[in-house]
Amino acid sequence: MLILADIEGTIHLLDSFFNKAYSFGAHFAIIQIEQVKEKNILVTLGTDEENIQPILKFWNLDNLEDGYPELISVRKLFPAGVPATCFAVNSDLSHIAIGMCDGSVILIYDPLRDRYTPRQLLIKKHFPVTGLGYLEDKHKSKGMLYVVTADQVVLVDNTSEGVTQVKLDDYMGGNLRCSVVNQYNDLVIGRKEGIFFYNTFGKGPCRAFEGDHKILNWFRNYLIVVDQSPNNPKLNTIAIYHLPPSTGDVENKFIAYNGSFQNVSHVVCEWNQIIVIQEDGNIFRLIEKDIQTKLELLFRRSLYQVALDMAFSSNYDSNSIVEIIKEYGDHLYDKGDYNGAIDQYIKAIGNDGLEPSYVIKQFLDAQRIHNLTLYLQKLHEKGCANSNHTTLLLNCYTRLKDSEKLREFIKHAVDVETAIRVCRQSNYHEEALELADTHKAHHWYLKILLEDLGRDKQALDYISKLQLAEAEEVLKKYGKALVATLPAETTELIIQVCTQYKIGVIQGALPPKDIAGQFVNIFVNQTTWLIKFLEHISESDGTPTIYTTLLELYLRDGSDKDERREKALSLLRKPEANFDTGHALVLCQMSDFKQGQIILLERLELYDEIIQYYMDNNEYENVLKACKKYAKNDVWIKALTYFANIEPQTHFEDILRNIEKNNLLPPLRLIKLLSDSSPAKIGLVKNYISKYISKEKNEIAEDSRQLRKNQDETKKNMEEIKELKAGAKLFLLQKCTRCKTALYLPAVHFLCNHSFHQHCVGDDHGDYECAFCVKENKDFANRKRDMEQKKQNEFFARLEKSEDGFKLVSDYFGFGLFNKNSSSTLDLDQGLPALKDLNLKLK
Repeated sequence: MLILADIEGTIHLLDSFFNKAYSFGAHFAIIQIEQVKEKNILVTLGTDEENIQPILKFWNLDNLEDGYPELISVRKLFPAGVPATCFAVNSDLSHIAIGMCDGSVILIYDPLRDRYTPRQLLIKKHFPVTGLGYLEDKHKSKGMLYVVTADQVVLVDNTSEGVTQVKLDDYMGGNLRCSVVNQYNDLVIGRKEGIFFYNTFGKGPCRAFEGDHKILNWFRNYLIVVDQSPNNPKLNTIAIYHLPPSTGDVENKFIAYNGSFQNVSHVVCEWNQIIVIQEDGNIFRLIEKDIQTKLELLFRRSLYQVALDMAFSSNYDSNSIVEIIKEYGDHLYDKGDYNGAIDQYIKAIGNDGLEPSYVIKQFLDAQRIHNLTLYLQKLHEKGCANSNHTTLLLNCYTRLKDSEKLREFIKHAVDVETAIRVCRQSNYHEEALELADTHKAHHWYLKILLEDLGRDKQALDYISKLQLAEAEEVLKKYGKALVATLPAETTELIIQVCTQYKIGVIQGALPPKDIAGQFVNIFVNQTTWLIKFLEHISESDGTPTIYTTLLELYLRDGSDKDERREKALSLLRKPEANFDTGHALVLCQMSDFKQGQIILLERLELYDEIIQYYMDNNEYENVLKACKKYAKNDVWIKALTYFANIEPQTHFEDILRNIEKNNLLPPLRLIKLLSDSSPAKIGLVKNYISKYISKEKNEIAEDSRQLRKNQDETKKNMEEIKELKAGAKLFLLQKCTRCKTALYLPAVHFLCNHSFHQHCVGDDHGDYECAFCVKENKDFANRKRDMEQKKQNEFFARLEKSEDGFKLVSDYFGFGLFNKNSSSTLDLDQGLPALKDLNLKLK
């Protein structure tokens, strides 16, 4: 709604087609009107017919009475008789300021309250107030406003605690209607010399818009200036300047409109349009062109910076803004303004609309390495660089020989590997080393020390300070090179790593593994140091791989062969040496190390092989010693066969004595062995056979005697059983066997001739058992059960092995072993698998 006031004090409300909605009388004479759109309240400042005392009236435009707005409040201003010049109201109607002709300002807080106390502030006596404007900043006080007089600019803050004022310009002010506060809270004042800007900090920039300024207003980013024509007092010129958001950017201003009007009365902004009102009542509207049309006009005139400012202020989408930046950069590049072009390209970093490769190609072709370096720096600063960009930037530094910037960059490098690689390629080894050290890039650090700088000792010292896992990893990679140049120190360090790992395993902090075995391949062509390493490891943490490898090294030919073989023997004899025995035996055989073979054959209990070795080498004494040492039947028999064919007979007789002593061979087998190998030696065993026969006779006689004894005992037992079954048993004991007191009834008598009081036996269920014979009876029962079980097991075992199972069962039936009355009855259920097998065989 467009609200106008005429000279007769009437308010007119017009719609967007300039049709009058309604009118109403407000004052005798109106000085100024303002609409508070947030509350839709109209505030008017004027005088009544009788008096020039200023009066403020508040009209509610939402509440119409009889077709006119409701007058909700009237405030008379003091002092009476002093004319008002202008007033300002903030956006929420919490503060109003009225400027007076005497240089004072009346400040009213919350003017719609029933009771209020206005504050009067004298700015400068006798200099009328020509302009007022509140700041609309949520971070500042709502009562803060600019006050403009004819020769002064003041910033005033009206709070509940009081009023403060700060002079922004003590020498120059402005004319009435020639000041305005824009959306950036800048105060803009038009004077003949130009347009001046102020903010809360003081005086700002000045624009050289000379002329006799009549009216100043602001619309979006446009400054509207109405000038009086010097040649025609009735002719006014309206110039609309587009100003960028930064009021200090004077270079990028341009005239958006310039036109002439007759007797311009007011210029107001409504419906996103600029409304020009002439004194004769004619009204004109100026409509802003759409953003795309404006940009195209600017592009044709190569006003790219202005186009950018306009796009930003119009909240243009980011992709379109980037496209403008690209076109602007290309325009500057084509003009040869490489510095300006790169500045524009830098603004587009981080957006998809401009690929870095496009810019890089442009400046690589133009050989503008300084500009390219700047662009690459900005790419890294904004986190948009990849490894290729890093490589290119470092190459730029090296080509420019800018060591200072190179060092500064690598301090904050993100892609550390790329930075190190480029520094190495460009022979900046110290810088690469520093970068690797800073970022704990251990592999790179050692690579530079060993491959580029040749500082092997420093590399070894560096490894010794690493954590255990890190030291293990780098030693596996660089240990071979270090052993070649510093064998003693490197070997010692590897031993320390293995020892520390072993401690960690014992403490449960590390998983067990063959860490020493992982370092063996490091000692290629360094046999001496590998032996030292393995010797040390084998003392505390030997594994089969360690021991076997060490043995293999000992068995290699060399100038110190004898010394090494002594060490090999010591190693093989160590009880704790955990060899892969089979592998070790092969090594000894390949190296013709006989002593080692003997030790390993003993470990494997291959005594026949040991004896055979001595036999093959005719080591008679060793054969005899081995037989005595191992004391195995087959060993003695093998030795007997061996010595039967050689001289002297002494060894044969020793063997024969040991066979006789241990009863290893029956005479028939001995005779057969000798007859097959050496018939001539049969005479030497005559004495052995005689003794054997005599011994056998004695054993037969002893067995016969024992048999007769057993028969007599059996006969006696059978008679006793018969007597017990047929006759009466007389118990003659008069005392209890347990308590040794006189025996009385009730008493319990046992067939073993022991008698007890019933209470001394102690069984309430009547299952009595002699306490003195119970152990003997149980032993007998167990022996009987074991014998029966043995017979059963023997039967079923024979049944499984028998080719004629039916005949075997028939034989056992003949023996009466399947008779139920027999004490030796077999439990057929236990032999069910065997019987089933028998059934199959019978079928």
